[in-house]
Amino acid sequence: YTKIWVGLVARISKTRGRNFELTVAKFMGCQRAHFKAYDTEGHPVFTFECKKRKEHAKTLMKWWKQAVKATQEDKLPALVMGEFRQLTEDALVCIRLKDLRDLIDKAEL
Repeated sequence: YTKIWVGLVARISKTRGRNFELTVAKFMGCQRAHFKAYDTEGHPVFTFECKKRKEHAKTLMKWWKQAVKATQEDKLPALVMGEFRQLTEDALVCIRLKDLRDLIDKAEL
């Protein structure tokens, strides 16, 4: 019984991940990459790695809410995350997907 349940949960998780990849690809004007190490292809600038879960790390979401709350009028929130002893240029930046798409659209004009 447990083995069947675990298999079912894994299949549901894989389907949800595939659906999220399709949704992101469509939203960003590219295609889902089938049977490849990356999730999307065909975007002129980015290759997207898509992760969807019920809840992201609580600290990450707390930081994101802080960034959104502190955003100045007519500006976009961006969360920059670095680790100790990591080069600043290797820090990660988190922005909303919609904001990224809008920035790309403006840059293409």
